[in-house]
Amino acid sequence: MQNDEDDARPSMNPLVVWDFLEVRVLGSRILEIARDVVRQKNLPVRDLELRFLDGRIEIRAKAVVPIAIPFSVNVRAAGAEGHVIRMRLDQPSAYGFIPVPKTFFKLIEKLLSAPGFRFSAAEMEATFLLDQFLPSFLEVEVTNIQLIEGGVAISLGSGAADLPPQSGGNDGEQY
Repeated sequence: MQNDEDDARPSMNPLVVWDFLEVRVLGSRILEIARDVVRQKNLPVRDLELRFLDGRIEIRAKAVVPIAIPFSVNVRAAGAEGHVIRMRLDQPSAYGFIPVPKTFFKLIEKLLSAPGFRFSAAEMEATFLLDQFLPSFLEVEVTNIQLIEGGVAISLGSGAADLPPQSGGNDGEQY
């Protein structure tokens, strides 16, 4: 355990600290969230399916442009460091066998961008910035990410968590 002077976390006096933690994110929840994003952003995608396999995620859906065109792409973990997770896309195809050119992804690159998420058509890589998704009272450092059957396994280095900020009920007192 490191001493307080070496601690690079934000200025908080955390309730919980850890040196190493392994967590899994369930693929079924990731699929629910992805479908909600497609619906909220009114993206021209339907029948979205994600299959979490060892070493990859298989994405299948239909792009509506204006007719429905089935497509698939594999996602592989490219790396994780600190608060950034990178995933590489490969083997994009339409109708299960027609390769999708990178120029198509260049056209939809801006459409796929959102706070905390960036897609690079040139690198065929998606980048997630965890700071956009995690609550402010939680500090984590990702050291490894692995795609597994049914979800994603994430290794966290040292980190800390505190109680969430209070919202009334105790005259504004903090714990």
